[in-house]
Amino acid sequence: MGEETQLPGKSVASALSAEAPRGLPHLRPGLPLSRRWFPAFVLLAGLSLTFLAAYYASRTIHLRSRAQFEATVLRARAGIRARFEVYEALLHGTAGFIAVENEITHDRFKSYIQRLRILDNYPGVLGIGFGPRVPASEKERLIVSMSEQGETHFRIWPPTADADLYPITLLEPQSPHNEGIVGYDMFSESVRREAMERARDTGDTAASGKVKLLDASQQSGFLIYCPVYHGGNVPETVADRRAQLQGFAFGVFRAGDLFASIFQEQTMGTQLEIFDGTNTDSTNLLFRSAKNAVEGVPFRRAFEEIIALDVSGRTWTARFYAEPELEGTWIVLSLLTVGTALSLVMFYLTRAEGRARRVAEQAAEQLQLSELALRESEERLRHYATELEHRVAERTANLAQSLQSLEGVLYHVAHDLRAPLRGMASFTSILLEEYGPNLDDRGRDYAQRICGAAQRMDRLVQDLLAYGRLGHTAVPVSKVSLDAEVRAALDRFSEEMDARDATVDVSTPLPPVKANAAVLNQILSSLLSNSLKFVRTETRPHVRIYAEETTSRMQTTEAKSNGVPSLDVQLSALDGKFVRLWVEDNGIGIAPEYHERIFRMFERLHSINAYPGTGIGLAIVRKGAERMGGRVGVESAGANGSRFWVELPAA
Repeated sequence: MGEETQLPGKSVASALSAEAPRGLPHLRPGLPLSRRWFPAFVLLAGLSLTFLAAYYASRTIHLRSRAQFEATVLRARAGIRARFEVYEALLHGTAGFIAVENEITHDRFKSYIQRLRILDNYPGVLGIGFGPRVPASEKERLIVSMSEQGETHFRIWPPTADADLYPITLLEPQSPHNEGIVGYDMFSESVRREAMERARDTGDTAASGKVKLLDASQQSGFLIYCPVYHGGNVPETVADRRAQLQGFAFGVFRAGDLFASIFQEQTMGTQLEIFDGTNTDSTNLLFRSAKNAVEGVPFRRAFEEIIALDVSGRTWTARFYAEPELEGTWIVLSLLTVGTALSLVMFYLTRAEGRARRVAEQAAEQLQLSELALRESEERLRHYATELEHRVAERTANLAQSLQSLEGVLYHVAHDLRAPLRGMASFTSILLEEYGPNLDDRGRDYAQRICGAAQRMDRLVQDLLAYGRLGHTAVPVSKVSLDAEVRAALDRFSEEMDARDATVDVSTPLPPVKANAAVLNQILSSLLSNSLKFVRTETRPHVRIYAEETTSRMQTTEAKSNGVPSLDVQLSALDGKFVRLWVEDNGIGIAPEYHERIFRMFERLHSINAYPGTGIGLAIVRKGAERMGGRVGVESAGANGSRFWVELPAA
């Protein structure tokens, strides 16, 4: 009597109510501790799940951004190395040209530089010049010689007491920026002098420190010197190099213009600063891609990486900053907002449910119903919590999947475009057939143009679908007969070859390869089509097809990074056996500067009226070859035909 115990199937309140008629006062039982704090537990659990989901989303975005940032840094570093290797090769070539000339003249040098097309082929180069070694006693003789070449106002400046002078006598291309520079003694300035002495003693190119250029802009820049020795060869010893020095071929670079051209396509969301030397204060700043450094935003940090660059014996320091990814920040903020709101709603619901339960427990006659309602409410609560976890996991998975399915969406969009295009072409053809006599010449011309445009668009979509299929579907490889596939491709073009009076020579037998027959047939068809298409109207097409076995894949420049073959090429070339199939034509040819460009999507070198096509064919060729573990390329000097090659593993 009077003990507060929990009876089976009844609450403490019902037990006390049953004893109340015996004269005991009706006591209101206290709530169990777990029920009293249950709404707080629900709120805490909801907030914990919210912050956990936000943390993992932020972490995922952080790791992805970090990977993208590091890849950008690697591309930028490779871009600097590749660009300066080109510049060093340009200066070595200029030095070689000067060395083989007995007496270099202004006209000969100008003609040489014009053929190099500096402004078009070497962006960032302000000028290429030559500064001969002139003993002080030969100073007047040089002035007379320059006057005879048309430099009537030539003078050597500034005055110096050095035994040897190094005035600028040749500088191309001529421009308003370079006026007044000829005659300047580069050895008179300490920064330039240090680089010249280093180039002279090492026999290799040497970059100067940061200098103020002598052109009209007075911008900061630097120079790269390449020594020229009498006889053309580099002497063995330092003493001989100093004695046989003829002068310096040099390149002038405006830092802002140069690095802006290099990093315009390399950094992609990353900011960059480049300093001369290892000191990163503002006095050594050569280039800055943005005025302000990147600042962090909530749940994101701006990445930073500092690397040292060796440029022609000169150490530069490059500092990379990652820009914040606002899209990822909004995802994290959205998760926090939605999760917090749901947690507060659940807290409110559970608290209200607890209050309702306390009211229900005060009525003994409704005890069983209240307990049933409580169990149902608890079940709903567990269901809500489970559903919340499921939705958070599902949305996180959908986010990752959406990032991977963009190419697939584009593929299906391109596929769906074909139906309206076919309808457009069909109805336009019907219009011309049934109502052509009722249209004037202009109307028929417009209708024919619509039909032609729809057909061209349909071909474009077909090529897009073909390109997309190569990226989506599996490409199993097996032993394939090159002879059979070449014959099949030639049979497909037999009518076109007869119409063009074309001849095709095939050097049989062709060795078998490891490939996918359908993809290989598509590659051969595209190459044969181009060989017949890109031929001058008055020329009879002639195509030659042959193959050779090669083990030289590891030696190609495309597979190298800083002189070491890349990992994927090493793995694919372990056995060293490949077959290179050549398709040679007598067409219009391809200039060397376009050899890489023609394999990109939608790249055309001619108008569609001159040579019809979609600009995707060679991109499909490259994609197909790569999916089969091979690669493609072209050799052509322009105007005298082209030689396309496809390299595949030997069977």
